[in-house]
Amino acid sequence: MSYLDWDDRMAIGHEVIDAQHRQLVTLINGIAEATARRGGRQEIGALIRAFSDYAQEHFSTEQDLMDSTDYPEYFLQLSSHEDCTTSALSFYRDYINGLDVSVEDFLSFVAGWFKGHTLGVDQTLRKYLKKKASPDPLLR
Repeated sequence: MSYLDWDDRMAIGHEVIDAQHRQLVTLINGIAEATARRGGRQEIGALIRAFSDYAQEHFSTEQDLMDSTDYPEYFLQLSSHEDCTTSALSFYRDYINGLDVSVEDFLSFVAGWFKGHTLGVDQTLRKYLKKKASPDPLLR
């Protein structure tokens, strides 16, 4: 059983972004799986780092897309991305430094953030991209 299941409502209709979103779900589930089987601190730390690194790569790709299409909610998205990145990296730092932090709390945060973000603000991007690509001048 997955910690976080992919839901097609999370898609924005952009092949690269949607593939990256699915990969983020896979990474979250990997952390949850390693935690459930009581993987070692080094393994879980590496998975958290992989999630953080990939999230930053994804955010950069998504921000480039928004910038190239003159997306009007760019700064709202940017702020949300920065909040996630800052929180994930802060947790990672505390975790690898041996502080008493809860991986379950981290998972709850990133899964909740991801679902809220993809089902919320990312859907405004989906609508914007769909409208911008529409050949119907009445939809522009």
